[in-house]
Amino acid sequence: VGSAVVGGNTNRTRGNYSIIGGGLSNETCLNVSFVGGGQQNLANGVYATIAGGYLNNTSAYSFIGSGFKNTSSANYTVIGGGTLNTASTACSFIGGGSANKICNGGCNVIVGGKNNTSNDTGVSFLGGGLNNSINSGNSRNVLVGGELNCITGLNSLGTIVGGCANYVGGTSGDCYQFIGGGANNKTPSSYSSIVGGTLNTASAD
Repeated sequence: VGSAVVGGNTNRTRGNYSIIGGGLSNETCLNVSFVGGGQQNLANGVYATIAGGYLNNTSAYSFIGSGFKNTSSANYTVIGGGTLNTASTACSFIGGGSANKICNGGCNVIVGGKNNTSNDTGVSFLGGGLNNSINSGNSRNVLVGGELNCITGLNSLGTIVGGCANYVGGTSGDCYQFIGGGANNKTPSSYSSIVGGTLNTASAD
């Protein structure tokens, strides 16, 4: 009821009040969904939107702007574009980049970069860079960029600004750890900071 395919080729609307603007082999699966164009995009939930791109797949109440093989498999998520990005927890955001993943918690953000992973329980921020990870199992961590940087170990309120192979970790309850940059620096306990340099360790022990 009330669905429309405006143009294109082999596009298909299923459900009510859905629209496909054009493109090739795009599909809406449930009510009140929209695909603007592109090819083989799948709006697979109510109020799902895909503006364009190729082989993108989004779930209910979610949005994908464009790009290639981006997947939003949880509700209330946004992927702006890029390639091979995956948002699999609710209320998450990936701006773009390539092969970035949000795979736990909710309300986590990855702005861009490549092969970055956020696996926090929620409300953490990863700006970009290459092969960075927030894997603390806690929340409210920030990793701005750099390469091979990691926040792990049930931490919360940890920060890495940049650099290479820097590590914020510890045990459950550790918090307020900071690394500004440099390489191979470590803050394994609470209330510790390293501004930069190489192979430094700041510990309360």
